[in-house]
Amino acid sequence: MANTIDLGPVSAYAIAVKHGYSGTEAQWVAEQRAYVTEAETYKNAAEAAKTAAQTAQTGAEAAQTGAQTAQTAAEGARDAALTAKAGAESAKSSADTDASLAQSYAANAETYKNNAATSATAAAGSATAAASSESTATTKATAAASSAENAEAYGAGTRGGEDVGSSDPAYHNNAKYYSELAASLSNLGLSVVDGMLCVTYEA
Repeated sequence: MANTIDLGPVSAYAIAVKHGYSGTEAQWVAEQRAYVTEAETYKNAAEAAKTAAQTAQTGAEAAQTGAQTAQTAAEGARDAALTAKAGAESAKSSADTDASLAQSYAANAETYKNNAATSATAAAGSATAAASSESTATTKATAAASSAENAEAYGAGTRGGEDVGSSDPAYHNNAKYYSELAASLSNLGLSVVDGMLCVTYEA
């Protein structure tokens, strides 16, 4: 005789038995609970993975914002560097011009000095002419004194031992001034080498 099982009212367990399940109802219930627990575990894991993905996305967005900020800062630094370069080139050009003017003024000062010496020699050697032409001698002496004074002004920046005033043509326009200017540039770490303005710095 074939074994028969009274399934009673139709249930999920009964359907399982119909399809080949051979365990008891208690075993079937325990297995279903295990499946539910496992499904809940998978659900929790999926939610945790979703949260982690959202956190990662937020981090990625923050990183992108940071990268954009860094790019903006880099572009600002580049623009500042270009501006500094243009300023340095302008300063070099001005320094070259000032150096050339200083050399020119120094040469002019030497010329005035020589002219003054020549005038003084001529005045001293013209004592006879001065005696016969007092007016002419006085004019030459005045010219000699003026030339000597100009030589002093354009060479040392003084007249009669006193610094020239701001209205004097030699003010900030003499060999001493340009020499001190060159020294100031050197103190700032700047120097002119082969006609180029160089900046000295420590690596």
